[in-house]
Amino acid sequence: MTDKNKARSSGARDIAIVLTILIILVSGLVLIVWTLVNHMTEDPSSEDKPVNKVLTVETVHAATTTTTTTTTTTVPAPVEIKMDPVGKTVEKKPVKVITPIEVTISPEKAPPQELAPKQAPVPKKLDPALIKALKDVRSSELYKVTESIRILSGFHDEKAAFIALCNTALQHKVIATRVRAIKTLRGFKKFNPQKMCLQAIKSKEERVAYAVIDLAGRLKFSGYENVYIQGLRHSKPMVRRYAAYGVGNHEILDAEQQTAKVSRYDKDKQTRDSALRALCRLKSNEALSTLRNMLAGKSTSNKQRAFNYLKEWKSDDRALELLRRYKNDKIVGQRIKQHLERYDGG
Repeated sequence: MTDKNKARSSGARDIAIVLTILIILVSGLVLIVWTLVNHMTEDPSSEDKPVNKVLTVETVHAATTTTTTTTTTTVPAPVEIKMDPVGKTVEKKPVKVITPIEVTISPEKAPPQELAPKQAPVPKKLDPALIKALKDVRSSELYKVTESIRILSGFHDEKAAFIALCNTALQHKVIATRVRAIKTLRGFKKFNPQKMCLQAIKSKEERVAYAVIDLAGRLKFSGYENVYIQGLRHSKPMVRRYAAYGVGNHEILDAEQQTAKVSRYDKDKQTRDSALRALCRLKSNEALSTLRNMLAGKSTSNKQRAFNYLKEWKSDDRALELLRRYKNDKIVGQRIKQHLERYDGG
Protein backbone atom coordinates (compact mmCIF):
# COMPACT_ATOMS: atom_id res chain seq x y z
CA MET A 1 0.00 0.00 0.00
CA THR A 2 1.34 3.38 -1.02
CA ASP A 3 1.89 6.23 1.42
CA LYS A 4 -0.98 8.13 -0.11
CA ASN A 5 -3.43 5.30 0.54
CA LYS A 6 -2.20 4.94 4.16
CA ALA A 7 -2.83 8.61 4.77
CA ARG A 8 -6.34 8.39 3.40
CA SER A 9 -7.12 5.35 5.57
CA SER A 10 -5.79 7.02 8.75
CA GLY A 11 -7.82 10.17 8.10
CA ALA A 12 -11.03 8.19 7.56
CA ARG A 13 -10.44 6.33 10.83
CA ASP A 14 -10.03 9.56 12.79
CA ILE A 15 -13.18 10.99 11.30
CA ALA A 16 -15.12 7.85 12.23
CA ILE A 17 -13.93 8.04 15.85
CA VAL A 18 -14.90 11.68 16.16
CA LEU A 19 -18.33 11.03 14.66
CA THR A 20 -18.89 8.13 17.03
CA ILE A 21 -18.07 10.26 20.05
CA LEU A 22 -20.39 13.00 18.86
CA ILE A 23 -23.22 10.52 18.32
CA ILE A 24 -22.78 9.11 21.82
CA LEU A 25 -22.78 12.57 23.41
CA VAL A 26 -25.85 13.66 21.45
CA SER A 27 -27.68 10.42 22.32
CA GLY A 28 -26.90 10.81 25.99
CA LEU A 29 -28.09 14.41 25.99
CA VAL A 30 -31.31 13.40 24.22
CA LEU A 31 -31.96 10.63 26.76
CA ILE A 32 -31.42 12.97 29.70
CA VAL A 33 -33.77 15.60 28.23
CA TRP A 34 -36.35 12.91 27.47
CA THR A 35 -36.16 11.53 31.00
CA LEU A 36 -36.62 14.95 32.59
CA VAL A 37 -39.57 15.80 30.33
CA ASN A 38 -41.17 12.42 30.93
CA HIS A 39 -40.77 12.76 34.72
CA MET A 40 -42.34 16.22 34.71
CA THR A 41 -45.32 15.27 32.55
CA GLU A 42 -46.24 11.87 34.03
CA ASP A 43 -49.00 11.65 36.70
CA PRO A 44 -47.63 11.60 40.22
CA SER A 45 -48.34 8.41 42.16
CA SER A 46 -50.42 8.37 45.29
CA GLU A 47 -47.28 8.25 47.37
CA ASP A 48 -45.97 11.48 45.79
CA LYS A 49 -49.16 13.46 46.33
CA PRO A 50 -49.46 15.95 49.16
CA VAL A 51 -50.68 14.19 52.26
CA ASN A 52 -53.35 15.49 54.54
CA LYS A 53 -52.93 13.71 57.84
CA VAL A 54 -55.85 13.87 60.18
CA LEU A 55 -55.35 12.89 63.80
CA THR A 56 -58.33 12.41 66.03
CA VAL A 57 -57.70 12.41 69.75
CA GLU A 58 -60.41 11.34 72.10
CA THR A 59 -60.06 12.39 75.71
CA VAL A 60 -62.30 10.60 78.18
CA HIS A 61 -62.94 12.04 81.60
CA ALA A 62 -65.22 11.00 84.40
CA ALA A 63 -68.35 12.72 83.13
CA THR A 64 -67.69 14.00 79.55
CA THR A 65 -65.99 12.94 76.34
CA THR A 66 -64.20 15.55 74.18
CA THR A 67 -62.99 14.92 70.59
CA THR A 68 -60.38 17.25 69.07
CA THR A 69 -59.32 17.03 65.38
CA THR A 70 -56.06 18.53 64.14
CA THR A 71 -55.07 18.56 60.43
CA THR A 72 -51.44 18.94 59.35
CA THR A 73 -50.44 19.29 55.64
CA THR A 74 -46.98 18.14 54.58
CA VAL A 75 -44.97 18.62 51.36
CA PRO A 76 -44.76 15.78 48.80
CA ALA A 77 -42.65 12.95 50.05
CA PRO A 78 -39.23 12.78 48.30
CA VAL A 79 -38.50 9.90 45.92
CA GLU A 80 -35.20 8.08 45.44
CA ILE A 81 -34.60 7.32 41.66
CA LYS A 82 -32.12 4.72 40.48
CA MET A 83 -30.94 4.89 36.77
CA ASP A 84 -28.87 2.61 34.57
CA PRO A 85 -25.66 3.84 32.81
CA VAL A 86 -27.59 5.11 29.77
CA GLY A 87 -30.02 7.18 31.83
CA LYS A 88 -33.03 4.85 31.91
CA THR A 89 -35.06 4.77 35.08
CA VAL A 90 -34.69 1.39 36.74
CA GLU A 91 -36.37 1.84 40.16
CA LYS A 92 -38.38 4.52 41.97
CA LYS A 93 -38.41 4.14 45.75
CA PRO A 94 -40.19 6.51 48.13
CA VAL A 95 -38.07 7.85 50.98
CA LYS A 96 -39.69 7.70 54.39
CA VAL A 97 -39.75 11.04 56.17
CA ILE A 98 -40.91 11.39 59.76
CA THR A 99 -43.09 14.47 60.02
CA PRO A 100 -44.05 15.74 63.48
CA ILE A 101 -47.77 15.98 64.07
CA GLU A 102 -49.11 18.54 66.46
CA VAL A 103 -51.78 17.30 68.83
CA THR A 104 -54.14 19.63 70.62
CA ILE A 105 -56.18 18.39 73.54
CA SER A 106 -58.92 20.54 74.90
CA PRO A 107 -58.05 21.81 78.38
CA GLU A 108 -60.09 20.11 81.03
CA LYS A 109 -59.47 19.19 84.62
CA ALA A 110 -57.59 15.95 84.94
CA PRO A 111 -59.41 13.20 86.79
CA PRO A 112 -58.54 13.14 90.49
CA GLN A 113 -55.84 10.65 91.47
CA GLU A 114 -56.73 7.83 93.77
CA LEU A 115 -55.36 8.45 97.24
CA ALA A 116 -53.95 5.72 99.45
CA PRO A 117 -56.54 4.40 101.84
CA LYS A 118 -56.37 6.11 105.19
CA GLN A 119 -55.77 4.15 108.32
CA ALA A 120 -58.83 3.34 110.34
CA PRO A 121 -59.37 5.84 113.16
CA VAL A 122 -58.94 4.70 116.73
CA PRO A 123 -62.36 3.69 118.07
CA LYS A 124 -63.71 5.28 121.23
CA LYS A 125 -64.19 1.94 122.98
CA LEU A 126 -61.76 -0.92 123.25
CA ASP A 127 -62.86 -3.84 121.09
CA PRO A 128 -62.03 -7.25 122.64
CA ALA A 129 -61.45 -8.54 119.12
CA LEU A 130 -58.29 -6.42 118.93
CA ILE A 131 -56.83 -8.20 121.95
CA LYS A 132 -57.79 -11.56 120.50
CA ALA A 133 -56.09 -10.69 117.20
CA LEU A 134 -52.74 -10.20 118.96
CA LYS A 135 -52.57 -13.92 119.69
CA ASP A 136 -52.58 -14.86 116.01
CA VAL A 137 -49.11 -15.98 114.91
CA ARG A 138 -49.96 -16.95 111.33
CA SER A 139 -47.83 -15.09 108.83
CA SER A 140 -50.86 -14.43 106.64
CA GLU A 141 -52.54 -12.57 109.52
CA LEU A 142 -49.60 -10.50 110.73
CA TYR A 143 -50.98 -7.36 109.14
CA LYS A 144 -54.01 -7.70 111.44
CA VAL A 145 -51.70 -8.02 114.44
CA THR A 146 -49.79 -4.90 113.41
CA GLU A 147 -53.02 -2.96 112.93
CA SER A 148 -54.31 -4.13 116.31
CA ILE A 149 -51.13 -2.92 118.03
CA ARG A 150 -51.49 0.45 116.32
CA ILE A 151 -55.09 0.84 117.47
CA LEU A 152 -54.35 -0.36 121.01
CA SER A 153 -51.65 2.30 121.27
CA GLY A 154 -54.45 4.86 121.48
CA PHE A 155 -55.86 3.38 124.70
CA HIS A 156 -53.16 4.59 127.10
CA ASP A 157 -55.50 4.52 130.09
CA GLU A 158 -56.92 1.05 129.45
CA LYS A 159 -55.30 -1.62 131.59
CA ALA A 160 -56.67 -4.35 129.30
CA ALA A 161 -54.75 -2.85 126.37
CA PHE A 162 -51.62 -2.54 128.50
CA ILE A 163 -51.77 -6.19 129.60
CA ALA A 164 -52.44 -7.38 126.05
CA LEU A 165 -49.37 -5.54 124.73
CA CYS A 166 -47.21 -6.88 127.57
CA ASN A 167 -48.29 -10.43 126.77
CA THR A 168 -47.55 -9.85 123.09
CA ALA A 169 -44.09 -8.54 123.95
CA LEU A 170 -43.37 -11.72 125.91
CA GLN A 171 -45.12 -14.46 124.00
CA HIS A 172 -45.49 -13.68 120.30
CA LYS A 173 -43.37 -15.87 118.04
CA VAL A 174 -42.52 -13.10 115.59
CA ILE A 175 -39.62 -11.00 116.88
CA ALA A 176 -40.64 -7.87 114.98
CA THR A 177 -44.10 -8.03 116.54
CA ARG A 178 -42.62 -8.33 120.04
CA VAL A 179 -40.40 -5.30 119.43
CA ARG A 180 -43.32 -3.30 118.05
CA ALA A 181 -45.42 -4.09 121.12
CA ILE A 182 -42.59 -3.01 123.47
CA LYS A 183 -42.16 0.29 121.62
CA THR A 184 -45.91 0.90 121.80
CA LEU A 185 -45.79 0.67 125.60
CA ARG A 186 -43.91 3.98 125.70
CA GLY A 187 -47.26 5.75 125.75
CA PHE A 188 -48.62 3.80 128.72
CA LYS A 189 -47.11 5.98 131.44
CA LYS A 190 -49.93 5.18 133.86
CA PHE A 191 -48.84 1.56 134.30
CA ASN A 192 -45.60 -0.07 135.42
CA PRO A 193 -44.16 -2.58 132.90
CA GLN A 194 -41.29 -3.66 135.21
CA LYS A 195 -42.47 -7.26 135.44
CA MET A 196 -42.68 -7.62 131.68
CA CYS A 197 -39.33 -5.87 131.17
CA LEU A 198 -37.49 -8.09 133.65
CA GLN A 199 -38.71 -11.15 131.76
CA ALA A 200 -38.20 -9.74 128.25
CA ILE A 201 -34.64 -8.54 129.03
CA LYS A 202 -33.64 -12.20 129.33
CA SER A 203 -34.53 -12.84 125.71
CA LYS A 204 -31.62 -14.00 123.58
CA GLU A 205 -32.82 -11.73 120.81
CA GLU A 206 -30.80 -8.50 120.76
CA ARG A 207 -33.62 -6.43 119.33
CA VAL A 208 -36.03 -7.43 122.09
CA ALA A 209 -33.55 -6.74 124.92
CA TYR A 210 -32.46 -3.49 123.30
CA ALA A 211 -36.09 -2.32 123.04
CA VAL A 212 -36.69 -3.18 126.70
CA ILE A 213 -33.70 -1.12 127.89
CA ASP A 214 -34.84 1.77 125.72
CA LEU A 215 -38.35 1.54 127.20
CA ALA A 216 -36.97 1.56 130.77
CA GLY A 217 -34.88 4.66 130.05
CA ARG A 218 -37.82 6.52 128.55
CA LEU A 219 -40.42 5.78 131.22
CA LYS A 220 -38.15 5.50 134.28
CA PHE A 221 -40.86 3.56 136.08
CA SER A 222 -40.42 2.36 139.64
CA GLY A 223 -37.72 -0.32 139.71
CA TYR A 224 -36.47 0.42 136.16
CA GLU A 225 -32.89 0.27 137.51
CA ASN A 226 -33.21 -3.50 137.76
CA VAL A 227 -33.69 -3.69 133.99
CA TYR A 228 -30.25 -2.13 133.47
CA ILE A 229 -28.65 -4.48 135.97
CA GLN A 230 -30.12 -7.43 134.11
CA GLY A 231 -28.98 -5.90 130.83
CA LEU A 232 -25.37 -5.85 132.08
CA ARG A 233 -25.64 -9.64 132.45
CA HIS A 234 -27.01 -10.26 128.95
CA SER A 235 -25.23 -12.74 126.70
CA LYS A 236 -25.00 -10.26 123.79
CA PRO A 237 -22.21 -7.61 123.94
CA MET A 238 -24.35 -4.98 122.24
CA VAL A 239 -27.00 -5.27 124.95
CA ARG A 240 -24.39 -5.04 127.73
CA ARG A 241 -22.85 -1.96 126.11
CA TYR A 242 -26.22 -0.27 125.80
CA ALA A 243 -27.05 -1.12 129.41
CA ALA A 244 -23.70 0.28 130.59
CA TYR A 245 -24.32 3.45 128.62
CA GLY A 246 -27.72 3.79 130.31
CA VAL A 247 -26.22 3.29 133.77
CA GLY A 248 -23.93 6.27 133.27
CA ASN A 249 -26.45 8.39 131.38
CA HIS A 250 -29.18 7.95 134.01
CA GLU A 251 -26.66 7.76 136.91
CA ILE A 252 -28.03 4.49 138.26
CA LEU A 253 -26.07 4.01 141.48
CA ASP A 254 -27.72 0.64 142.20
CA ALA A 255 -25.91 -0.77 139.14
CA GLU A 256 -22.45 0.37 140.25
CA GLN A 257 -21.19 -3.04 141.43
CA GLN A 258 -22.37 -4.91 138.34
CA THR A 259 -20.92 -2.20 136.10
CA ALA A 260 -17.56 -2.53 137.88
CA LYS A 261 -17.52 -6.27 137.17
CA VAL A 262 -18.19 -5.62 133.51
CA SER A 263 -15.42 -3.01 133.33
CA ARG A 264 -12.90 -5.52 134.68
CA TYR A 265 -13.88 -8.91 133.33
CA ASP A 266 -16.03 -8.51 130.22
CA LYS A 267 -14.53 -10.25 127.17
CA ASP A 268 -15.57 -7.45 124.82
CA LYS A 269 -13.23 -4.44 124.92
CA GLN A 270 -15.87 -1.96 123.79
CA THR A 271 -18.17 -3.18 126.54
CA ARG A 272 -15.40 -2.74 129.14
CA ASP A 273 -14.78 0.79 127.91
CA SER A 274 -18.52 1.61 128.08
CA ALA A 275 -18.69 0.28 131.64
CA LEU A 276 -15.62 2.29 132.69
CA ARG A 277 -17.13 5.45 131.28
CA ALA A 278 -20.34 4.72 133.18
CA LEU A 279 -18.37 4.37 136.43
CA CYS A 280 -16.68 7.68 135.73
CA ARG A 281 -20.06 9.32 135.23
CA LEU A 282 -21.01 7.92 138.62
CA LYS A 283 -17.67 9.14 140.06
CA SER A 284 -17.27 5.66 141.47
CA ASN A 285 -14.24 4.57 143.51
CA GLU A 286 -14.34 1.40 141.40
CA ALA A 287 -13.08 3.46 138.45
CA LEU A 288 -10.10 5.05 140.23
CA SER A 289 -7.89 1.94 140.26
CA THR A 290 -8.44 1.38 136.55
CA LEU A 291 -7.74 5.03 135.75
CA ARG A 292 -4.60 4.97 137.90
CA ASN A 293 -3.28 1.98 135.93
CA MET A 294 -4.05 3.73 132.65
CA LEU A 295 -2.10 6.85 133.70
CA ALA A 296 0.84 4.75 134.91
CA GLY A 297 1.03 2.75 131.69
CA LYS A 298 2.91 3.51 128.49
CA SER A 299 -0.05 3.74 126.11
CA THR A 300 -0.61 7.28 124.88
CA SER A 301 -4.26 6.66 124.09
CA ASN A 302 -4.94 5.17 127.55
CA LYS A 303 -3.30 8.13 129.28
CA GLN A 304 -5.37 10.59 127.28
CA ARG A 305 -8.59 8.67 127.89
CA ALA A 306 -7.91 8.47 131.63
CA PHE A 307 -7.32 12.22 131.79
CA ASN A 308 -10.51 12.94 129.82
CA TYR A 309 -12.52 10.76 132.21
CA LEU A 310 -11.03 12.37 135.34
CA LYS A 311 -11.50 15.84 133.89
CA GLU A 312 -15.27 15.27 134.05
CA TRP A 313 -14.97 14.88 137.83
CA LYS A 314 -14.00 18.56 137.97
CA SER A 315 -13.27 19.58 141.59
CA ASP A 316 -13.64 16.12 143.09
CA ASP A 317 -10.75 15.69 145.56
CA ARG A 318 -10.12 12.07 144.60
CA ALA A 319 -9.67 12.95 140.95
CA LEU A 320 -7.51 15.99 141.66
CA GLU A 321 -5.24 13.99 143.99
CA LEU A 322 -4.71 11.33 141.35
CA LEU A 323 -3.97 13.88 138.63
CA ARG A 324 -1.39 15.69 140.77
CA ARG A 325 0.77 12.57 140.70
CA TYR A 326 1.08 12.79 136.93
CA LYS A 327 1.33 16.52 136.30
CA ASN A 328 4.92 16.03 135.09
CA ASP A 329 4.01 13.23 132.70
CA LYS A 330 5.53 13.73 129.24
CA ILE A 331 2.31 12.90 127.43
CA VAL A 332 -0.54 14.41 129.47
CA GLY A 333 1.37 16.45 132.08
CA GLN A 334 0.78 19.80 130.41
CA ARG A 335 -2.96 19.21 130.09
CA ILE A 336 -3.14 18.06 133.72
CA LYS A 337 -1.41 21.27 134.88
CA GLN A 338 -3.89 23.42 132.96
CA HIS A 339 -6.77 21.51 134.54
CA LEU A 340 -5.37 21.79 138.06
CA GLU A 341 -4.88 25.55 137.71
CA ARG A 342 -8.63 25.95 137.49
CA TYR A 343 -9.23 24.37 140.91
CA ASP A 344 -6.15 24.66 143.12
CA GLY A 345 -3.72 26.91 141.24
CA GLY A 346 -1.51 23.96 140.13
